[in-house]
Amino acid sequence: MLVVEAEVAGCRFPVVGFGGVIVNERHRGRGLAREVVQAALAKAQTLGAAFVILFCHEDRSGLYRKLGFTEVRSDVLVVQPDGLAGMPQHTMWRALSPGATWPSGRLVVHSLPF
Repeated sequence: MLVVEAEVAGCRFPVVGFGGVIVNERHRGRGLAREVVQAALAKAQTLGAAFVILFCHEDRSGLYRKLGFTEVRSDVLVVQPDGLAGMPQHTMWRALSPGATWPSGRLVVHSLPF
């Protein structure tokens, strides 16, 4: 988890970025990923950003939807060593502040993917 700068429609703002949550195959189905994400969300709320975002494969997006995340429907660009590149994975967001709504427009994440 880290705080990075995001930009939508020319407006820059901080977001908390979540990295991958991996549960060993032998331990899946026990709610461990849910526990980890909920603990991470609790910590993220103390970091001052209005949103948390993550990148995930399509087959993992259901878990995050159940935890209140919504897919970013616009193009998403992330910093790479050679410039900006399109994010091939699904990008999802969740509000950390009451009443925060995701802005519309292309998302640029001013960070390497997390």
